[in-house]
Amino acid sequence: MKKAEIKIFAMVGIGFALVVLFTVYLEQQIADKQQQRHAAKPEHGAVPDGPAVWVIPKGIIPASLPEPESRGATVLLLYCAQCHDLPTPAMHNPEEWTQVLQRMEKRIQVQRGGMLARILMPPENDWKVLLSYLQRFAQKPLEGNKLAALQQQTDWNSAESQSFQATCSVCHAMPDPEQHTAREWPRVVLRMKNNLRSARQKTPDDTTTERIIAYLQRHAKPAEPVTPSKGS
Repeated sequence: MKKAEIKIFAMVGIGFALVVLFTVYLEQQIADKQQQRHAAKPEHGAVPDGPAVWVIPKGIIPASLPEPESRGATVLLLYCAQCHDLPTPAMHNPEEWTQVLQRMEKRIQVQRGGMLARILMPPENDWKVLLSYLQRFAQKPLEGNKLAALQQQTDWNSAESQSFQATCSVCHAMPDPEQHTAREWPRVVLRMKNNLRSARQKTPDDTTTERIIAYLQRHAKPAEPVTPSKGS
């Protein structure tokens, strides 16, 4: 073998070794960053300041959105389902949704040239439509006169009420029981229980869940009367 060929083979070998070393270095850097992010997350069962935002609960299907054919629901599906599951507007109260959308807009702007390079950025008008829709169907916190009225009820210190107060304020403000009817509350509570599990929060046991549902149903929104048809 000629000296020139030996020199070429040596250079190729050195180049290959450098590529391998650089690849190992990059993989280690990525692993270190993932470990740092994991360490920065709250411990299992810990409650963060404000709404639980480090894990997005499992989403809902488009047909389950309030007014699924509306412009607001369409905008929510078009933009928000690009990166994660479709959120329900009841995930946050109106004030929290303002903060969430501001955070999402900033994240898209910062990462437009990287991981989110192919993500559609909502125009200004769509941000307004989205915020209006989310706030319209947002979680209604229990506060003001309604909270004061419930506190005057004889069952405010009952086991059902205590379970409601302790559990339903983990991720957001206590919801207004009149936000749903007695028939709707069991499904809502079970969905919230699943959201707690998805967010790695402590979930209520069956007895506590039954107490929460009982309290909410007791103070729920009256069901709308069924209007008889003209032919009946």
